[in-house]
Amino acid sequence: MKIEYIREFVDLAECLSFTVTARRQYISQPVLSTHIKSLEKELGFTLFDRDRHSVKLTRSGRLFYEEAVQIIAHYDRALLAIERSGKHDGDQLSVGYLHYAFGGIMPEAANTFRELYPQTHLRTVVYGYKGAAQALMDNSVDLVLTLDVDDKLRHYCNVTKLGEDPVRLMVNERDPLAKAQLLSLPTLRDEPFVLPHPHFSDVFPWFYSGLFERAGFVPKAAKYYCNVAARLRCVQQNQGVALVGNHLRRANLGKTVFVDLVEDWCRYDLAAMWRKDTKNLAIEDFIEILCSLSAKESLFAGPQEEYLESRVEAEHTA
Repeated sequence: MKIEYIREFVDLAECLSFTVTARRQYISQPVLSTHIKSLEKELGFTLFDRDRHSVKLTRSGRLFYEEAVQIIAHYDRALLAIERSGKHDGDQLSVGYLHYAFGGIMPEAANTFRELYPQTHLRTVVYGYKGAAQALMDNSVDLVLTLDVDDKLRHYCNVTKLGEDPVRLMVNERDPLAKAQLLSLPTLRDEPFVLPHPHFSDVFPWFYSGLFERAGFVPKAAKYYCNVAARLRCVQQNQGVALVGNHLRRANLGKTVFVDLVEDWCRYDLAAMWRKDTKNLAIEDFIEILCSLSAKESLFAGPQEEYLESRVEAEHTA
C-alpha cells in the first residue's frame, strides 16, 4: 500500500473534489482516480460513492479516513525522526498549513526562507484543520499555520498571530440575502443555517455556538456538515446559509455569494503554532518571515485567480 495513495485519499476525503485534490497533489484527475481504485481494490471495499455530480465517503471510507490520518502522521513522524537522527536542530524545518487560508502566503514565505537559509531543508505539507492539529500533536511537523480556535492547543503550543480572517455569511446567489451589502448577525435568527456536526470537530461547533450566543439566538439547523466541502455544497444547492471564514472564497465555488457582517468580533485568528518542547531554531526564522509578509493584506485576501495559480512545493520525502 503506497503512502502517496493514502495521502491522496485523505486529501480527497477532506475536500470531496477530484479536481481540487488532483491540483493539490500535482497529478491529473485520471491518475488520481486510478490510485483511488487501486487503493479500494487492495483494501477490498469501496471508499467513495461517486457519480457525475458528487463524491461522498462510504461508511467504510469514513472509518478508514480516521485510521489513514494516523498512518500518515506516524509515517511522517518516523521520517522526521530519521532525518533528525543525523542532523543538528535547525538543519531541517517541516511546516504544515491549511490550503485555503495560507496558500496565498506560503509560496513567497517558502521562497524567501530558502533564499535566506539555503542550508536548511524546508518541507511543506498541506493539511485540513484536523490533520494539521494531529500532525502538531504527533510531532510530524515542527510548525503549523492554522486557525486559532482550540484553547487546548494553546496549553502545549507557542502561538504567533499572523492576521485575522473575518467570518462572512455565505448564501446561494438566488437567496434574497445575496443582494445585501452588509448584514448584522442578530437579524439572521430566522434563517436556516448549515451547521458543523460534532463528528466534524469538537472545536468548530463550539466556536460557532459562541458567535450565535453572542448574537443572542440559537440558530435553526437546516443541515449538518462533517467536512468543509459538504458545507459549501449545501449552500451551493440552496439548502441553507452558513457562517464561513473569508478565506473560503478561495474555493472559487459558483452560485454562492459572501456577505459581510457588521460585527467585528465575527472572525478567526490566523496563527502560527509550534510545540513548546520543540527546539528547532529554524522556526523563529520562518516566523519572522511570516510576520513580515503577513503585513501585506493581499497575501491573505488576494484575487481568487492568483490564489489558485500559486503553488508551493509539497515535499513528501520517501
